[in-house]
Amino acid sequence: ETVQPVSHHGLDATQSTGDLEPLKNVTPLIAAATKQEWGICKLLVDAGDNVYYVNPEGLSLKKVMNEYEKAQKQRNDPLSEDYLELKKKIKKH
Repeated sequence: ETVQPVSHHGLDATQSTGDLEPLKNVTPLIAAATKQEWGICKLLVDAGDNVYYVNPEGLSLKKVMNEYEKAQKQRNDPLSEDYLELKKKIKKH
């Protein structure tokens, strides 16, 4: 199989992907949690991602989860089933 330049596939190699600085020191687990992708978080925890990691700015899975719970309670919205399952998984650690 031959390798084709990215332009062959309609991709622009000069296009910027954006500022990646906000993702510095953020684990995939924290990134998924900030997007409320609790199902992905469960998979990452099962795969062994560090649930206790705190980045230099103080962001952690626990902090994101606490903010989610607070926001849901303020809106009188239920916590998602995936979130509740994630919370149970973390308690086992």
